[in-house]
Amino acid sequence: MMVMKVIGGFIGLTIVGTAVASIATNPGKPAYFQFAEDQLINQIKTEGCPGLTETVKELINVQISGLTSQCHSFVDVNRGQFKDFVINHTERQNYVMFSLYKTNLALSDFLPFVPKEIAPRYYSETVGIFNSFYIYKTEEQQS
Repeated sequence: MMVMKVIGGFIGLTIVGTAVASIATNPGKPAYFQFAEDQLINQIKTEGCPGLTETVKELINVQISGLTSQCHSFVDVNRGQFKDFVINHTERQNYVMFSLYKTNLALSDFLPFVPKEIAPRYYSETVGIFNSFYIYKTEEQQS
């Protein structure tokens, strides 16, 4: 009987300890915005810039030398605007022990000269817990 009480007490303390730790380490909005900005910048540089080069090549049948590196420079120069873009298009749901972040990004919102009909839209859901973020859903949406 004593062993059962010890095991029950240990399990109870473990559950309480985990709950307290998750409450104390629920990352806030500033941490998420930095994480999301870094993810967005990386995505643009690894997929967007090379894709832009290919799209331009297909549209005008001309290879423009250095377009990808110019795109990278544009992204670096406008880094702060990307963060503002994420801030303005993210909703946080705080559940005390963790937070859910839902972000809707449309290229036409960032670059108004791009027609909404052809601009890609992206939606992502991220959970923040234990000072970390985990993206569990991303999808490209139809305009």
